[in-house]
Amino acid sequence: MIRSIAMYAAVLAIFISTSSAAQHIEPGEIVSLGNHVYKIRLVNENGPLKVDVADNRAMRRAAEFCARGNRSMVVKDKTFDMGYGYTLTWECARQQYVPVSK
Repeated sequence: MIRSIAMYAAVLAIFISTSSAAQHIEPGEIVSLGNHVYKIRLVNENGPLKVDVADNRAMRRAAEFCARGNRSMVVKDKTFDMGYGYTLTWECARQQYVPVSK
């Protein structure tokens, strides 16, 4: 019984810590997580957030952000939470050029 309670408490602690991590990101701000890895959180104050619209907006902003540094965007994680909104985590990787044959 105590073992079950401890396991449930550990799962709950992990859930709370991962959910609260999104709270520290201002909506619409791109935050660096280090080593060319970034995160953005989108919310909609005017009603329910449409996941597909948020995904398109976040992906476009991430791709534009990486393109400014001549890098390509590689998605690391996508999450959606009713309370915190849509969160995209990505990496700006070096572009791999493929020679064009004539």
